[in-house]
Parts: sequence; structure tokens; C-alpha cells
Amino acid sequence: MTKLILSLGPLAAVNVFLTLVSHCYIFLRIGPGIETDAFYAGIAVPQLVLSVLSGTLFYVMVPLLAGEDEKNLSQGVWSVFSLIGGALGALALGLFVLAPVWIALLLPGFSHAGHNLSVELTRIQLIGMVFSSLSGVLRAAYHARQNFLWPESCQLVESVCGLGALLWALPIFGIYAAAWVYVLRAVLLTILLLPGLGRYSRFDRSNVLIQRAWDRIWPLAVGNVYYKSGPLVDRFLTSMAPAG
Repeated sequence: MTKLILSLGPLAAVNVFLTLVSHCYIFLRIGPGIETDAFYAGIAVPQLVLSVLSGTLFYVMVPLLAGEDEKNLSQGVWSVFSLIGGALGALALGLFVLAPVWIALLLPGFSHAGHNLSVELTRIQLIGMVFSSLSGVLRAAYHARQNFLWPESCQLVESVCGLGALLWALPIFGIYAAAWVYVLRAVLLTILLLPGLGRYSRFDRSNVLIQRAWDRIWPLAVGNVYYKSGPLVDRFLTSMAPAG
């Protein structure tokens, strides 16, 4: 246990540091202004969905899956993975189509150019939202198997690759590169964690895990919608401030 803690601690610290470096580099390279405003405004809703749904799902799934034999665990993970992929894919599609409408409501102070840029960047980041949700399901499967090092190691690989891609692409493609790197990182992490699905099993909507997970998730999700809505209020108010 001590060895595990000593291994996880540095990995988590490095991942946090690399994420911080990535954000600092965006500000140093692009600078404060309408582009960075649009980028961080555009990521607010995807992050809210992830914190409310995926974050809650992770903490609910781990105790539900822990102790299950490998067959039942794989069947449950495949069913939840398929359900989340379909549900978040449909939600992302709806947000993608209606982005001009809800972004105008969320960012009333943005100029016409800022609004259009926010729509474009948000639509890119909605793709990453889906894959980040899927990777959250896979991380829960690994933790239920008491395998903690592999997900953290995969996140380190994702962070390093993401930072490298950002350093290369940001000077060439500008703020769009930051949005696409967010998607790249989410896709890469999902691919690295895919073995956590285990042996293939078809989606089974009658799977008892889905019902148990839903019974525990919805009250937590409803509460989190309120408690984690702060960034949306922040974006709404700061959109009426000067650019940057």
C-alpha cells in the first residue's frame, strides 16, 4: 500500500503540473483577449456536463463494480460504456446544433466576432466531452479492479502528448489548436484505457448495474447541477467585461 501511494502521488502531481503548464502556455502564446475568452467560455458547458455526470458516475460505479467477478464486471462496464456513449453523443449533437442559441444566452456581452468564435471552439470541444465521459467509465472499471497505477500512467502519457502537440500546433493554428488538443487528449486517454472494458459484451439495458447506478446517480447529479454551476455564472458576468 505504501509503495502504491508513493507511486500515485508523484504521478498525480506531474499530471496537475503538466495541465497547469499547458494553460500557462496558451496565455503566454495567445495572450489575454477575445481568443482566450472564447476558448475558456466555450469549455464551460462541456466541463459542467463532465463534472455533473461523469464525475458522479465515477464515484457511484467504483463501489458498485468492486467485488464483482470478471464476467459480471465486464458486462456491466460494457453496458454503461455503451449507454454513456450514446447518451453523451446525443447530448453533444444537440448542443452542437443549438450552440449559436445557448452561447448567445450564456455570453450576452460578447461581440459578434467573439460569439462566432465561441461557437466554433465549443463545437470542437463537445467532441472531447464525449470521449472524456467514456474515459471516466473506463477509469472506474480499473479502480474497481484495484488497478490504480495504469489509469494514472495513461493520464501522464496523455498529458505529455497533449503538451507536445500544443507546443507544436498553437503557434501555427492559433487558439483552434488548443481546442483540438483538448479533443486529442480525451481520445488518446480513452484508447489507452480501452482494455479496461474486458471481454466484449452486448449492451443489456436490463443489466442490474444500470438500474442501481441510476438510482444512486440522479439525486447526486441534481444537486451537482446547482453546486457546480458557478463557472457558468462566472462566464455570463465576465462576458460583459472588456476583452481579456
